[in-house]
Amino acid sequence: MKKIGKQIIVFFFFTLSSNAFYGQTYSNQKTYYKWFDGVVGVGNTDIYNGIQYKRDYNTINKNHEYFLSSDFINGTVVYSNQPYFDVALKYDIYNDDIIAQLPSFNSYNTILLIQQKVKSFSINDHNFVKLSTVNGIGFYEILFEGLEINIYKKYEKTLKKLLDKDFVYDVFKGKETYLLYYNNKYYQIKSKSSVLKVLPKHKKNINIFYKNNKDLKKTNYDLFLSELSNYLSDKISSN
Repeated sequence: MKKIGKQIIVFFFFTLSSNAFYGQTYSNQKTYYKWFDGVVGVGNTDIYNGIQYKRDYNTINKNHEYFLSSDFINGTVVYSNQPYFDVALKYDIYNDDIIAQLPSFNSYNTILLIQQKVKSFSINDHNFVKLSTVNGIGFYEILFEGLEINIYKKYEKTLKKLLDKDFVYDVFKGKETYLLYYNNKYYQIKSKSSVLKVLPKHKKNINIFYKNNKDLKKTNYDLFLSELSNYLSDKISSN
């Protein structure tokens, strides 16, 4: 069966009831997109346009290549410019791929989504967007997006194969990098000096924030950078 573009039908449905849908919230939009999937059958939508997934690694001791968990987690994905809600997802950090477990008759299909078709996705309140940066194209977690400054986090994993007697197994080790987006450019943030280099005119404000938020920097670096970006964005806007 030919795949159906949900945007066209949902737009038509919204148009017929424009007064009722004026000012609808995100929750309402989610409800009606899910209504569409129920009407036409989610199996007839574009999200099934992917590749049958097969895992290629042998790991032990709960080590894996995924984000948060090796289990599927309920999330949202924008695929072929269409949102899909309450989809069982995994984010393969090592390959920068999204895997979806989709209903099919009385069972499930595990599908590797085509990376070029994935615009963004969310898992456990972690929101990711695909960006083209100095490091190439990939998925980044949104830590802060403001009028002046954005902060993104990139998850990466390296792979090492180890031998235990006659058994070869894979070990993944993770690392994170942070990007600051300012004046249409991306800058890697490694320390306070990195921030100062990008925003030298705000040296005083940056030093004050670092001094007043030492504990937050140690306990929750993601939140620290988010709060710093919000603080600096306000300062830049006020000037």
